[in-house]
Amino acid sequence: MEIKNIVTGLLVSLIFASCTPAASIVPTEPSVPTPTPTPISSTATLTPTPLPTVTPTPFPTVNAEGQIFPDPHFSKPELFNLESPSSAISLFAHALSEAGVNVSAQVISENLVYKVVKARNGDMAILLMTVDLPETPYDEGNIPLFVYMKDSLTTEYTWRIAYLKDVASLHNILIGAVINAAEEFDLNEQTGMFSNNFNMGTMAWSSVDVPVEIMDRDTVYRLSRLSNENLQEMMWFHLGDIPLENKTFASKDEAVIYVNNEIDKIIEKYGDQMTIVNIFNEVNPYTKTVWRLWKQFGDEFLVEVYRHVQEILPKARIIYNESYNYTKSYEGTTYPYTVEIVIALQGHIDAVGMEMHMAQSQWGADTPTSVDEIVDIMRSFGMPVFVTELDVNQTYLSGSIQEKNIRQAEIYEMVVRSCVRSEVCEVINFWGQADPYSWYVFGVNEPGANACIFDGDGYPKLAYYSVLRGLTESFVDSTP
Repeated sequence: MEIKNIVTGLLVSLIFASCTPAASIVPTEPSVPTPTPTPISSTATLTPTPLPTVTPTPFPTVNAEGQIFPDPHFSKPELFNLESPSSAISLFAHALSEAGVNVSAQVISENLVYKVVKARNGDMAILLMTVDLPETPYDEGNIPLFVYMKDSLTTEYTWRIAYLKDVASLHNILIGAVINAAEEFDLNEQTGMFSNNFNMGTMAWSSVDVPVEIMDRDTVYRLSRLSNENLQEMMWFHLGDIPLENKTFASKDEAVIYVNNEIDKIIEKYGDQMTIVNIFNEVNPYTKTVWRLWKQFGDEFLVEVYRHVQEILPKARIIYNESYNYTKSYEGTTYPYTVEIVIALQGHIDAVGMEMHMAQSQWGADTPTSVDEIVDIMRSFGMPVFVTELDVNQTYLSGSIQEKNIRQAEIYEMVVRSCVRSEVCEVINFWGQADPYSWYVFGVNEPGANACIFDGDGYPKLAYYSVLRGLTESFVDSTP
């Protein structure tokens, strides 16, 4: 949608339109202001004063699918400033170019379409979306760049850039990200990548005495930088498993007492910051430690620890989180172990975590899955599902850099579309924000992973826009 040349006669309309309150989706007749009477003396002769003649000011609107709403070109013209490299349309054109798809911001702007959608809570919203351009081999269609929806504070409808948390909120899905490095906070101050897109923060923690090496060591610092964000949830990982690394115990009671004491240290210091907690992560034969204790001491070992956390954090939601549980049929899947743990912890967990480190290894890159399979797995647990550690490693994807960007975007979209379609997925949490600060760089020395949805400058990659497109699931025609 380009900024159209506006004839001089419409400038007056624009001035009036910018002063007009946000319109409801349902059209209303223009109100006539009631004149304020002039004070008069009690002894004066009362001469009726006629009401002033009010000439309705034309207000540019759009009629789409039977809904009438303000034309954003007039009510929010700054959204279409193609001269700004940080405008939503310019950023999308940049992301396409990084994937080898050359389309100008002008062409994108000229080919946007309106889509009326209904949120899960019954509210109406308007998405202003891209279309597939025939001159390119890539499908650029169905990506919402702008949205007309209720403001969460004022409940008035306004046009705005369609950020991840806004579109996800139409499905009642939270969007979060782990905070890996202080530099990501600095990028956020420059670009707003975290503030604009996420309404949940995530902290990875081990114990008071054993810091997680790949994370920013100063937890207090990270929390202080998050304090200014308008976050709905804070999710904490690894409360109980890493302190058990390489530990042996003579009895179940000894093991339970030890791990509960470690958890108490963390909760005593940070408990008021925790609304979602993960205690034992990845209880499977590949990660061994907690698996060994579980097999040694039985379900009661797990249950007693989870029950303890329930008692000291009664308002928090507790999850069990597992890796490689997004497929059932391939060797190496942890799905059977996830089911076993979920059954053992019935009544003590509120949701199942699916990490979704996609293409994490050559096995992961070579293991196909689909929207249908992921949806089936999500629904099989019989409780809410959180996508907890989503990223897509490019190291093991084939092709050129541009081809890897496109393939990465496709995988991100598949996961997000699965989450929405399942109707049981309540959280999508990204395990990192910007490529240089991914855990792949600090943790496993894979600098070419480029696993995140933002690049090193904090600009959205093609993967970011594929996540947006995945969040339109159920709103537009789609294929797995």
